[in-house]
Amino acid sequence: MGSGKIAFFTVVFPSIGKYLDDFFGSLEAQTFKDFDLILINDGLEGIGKFRSKYGKLRIRETALGGTPAKIREAGINLTGQEGYEAVIFGDADDYFAKNRVEKSVELLKDHEIVVNDLDLVAERGNILEKGYLSKRVKPGSSIGLDFIKDKNVFGFSNTAVRRNIFDKVKFEDGLIAVDWFFFSYLLKSGATAFFTDETVTSYRQHDLNMVGIGKYDDDTILRGIRSKLAQYEAMSKIDPAYRQLKEDAGAVLAKVEADDGFKRDYFGKIKGGA
Repeated sequence: MGSGKIAFFTVVFPSIGKYLDDFFGSLEAQTFKDFDLILINDGLEGIGKFRSKYGKLRIRETALGGTPAKIREAGINLTGQEGYEAVIFGDADDYFAKNRVEKSVELLKDHEIVVNDLDLVAERGNILEKGYLSKRVKPGSSIGLDFIKDKNVFGFSNTAVRRNIFDKVKFEDGLIAVDWFFFSYLLKSGATAFFTDETVTSYRQHDLNMVGIGKYDDDTILRGIRSKLAQYEAMSKIDPAYRQLKEDAGAVLAKVEADDGFKRDYFGKIKGGA
């Protein structure tokens, strides 16, 4: 990767406003300053006060509406239309180590996708678990498609990509874990991913998370099953290896929805193994 334009990509929406000071503050404190913040606004009012407060950031705001999948589809495609060479992803309810952008740009010179470590933090920011991913993935290693076939470590808050490894993206409306599909698609297309613990995303755990880490209440488990089914349905259209996974996930969902006894036993095993 050369010295082209760098985008830091995020999506904001009304219920996320209370976390934005941490988000913007961590970006303004970055050691690498030469990036645009591509802010896709899905209905959040009052963003002007953050523009004023964090005036050192180059914020490029675009208002978009629709499903979460389609908003991200349009926003990611916008980065290609605008000629960015690299895109760094960060959720607006999270915050980042000071070297997040610098380390991502550095590693993208040698790697097509960079995945960085996570610290899990509570809603108010106190640390729940440091180095969550590096306890499960060896720092400095490559991550392949097989590793993420039944789980996701590629979030839209701890990843960065060379923009030239894909053209336009298209996400189905029903996708829940859009990031999981996006990076699975890239790996299936031949891209390579590198994991680093040299920078970190503080990943906030709260009720707005679509499928949080370490959350094992009934609603979260059910969302997880539905998320897997949507992922496997989408991936089975480009990779036959996902067809059986789709059938299995569909069967589990059907039994959970139809049989209270099965649901109780199945959910109990998941909670017990947490």
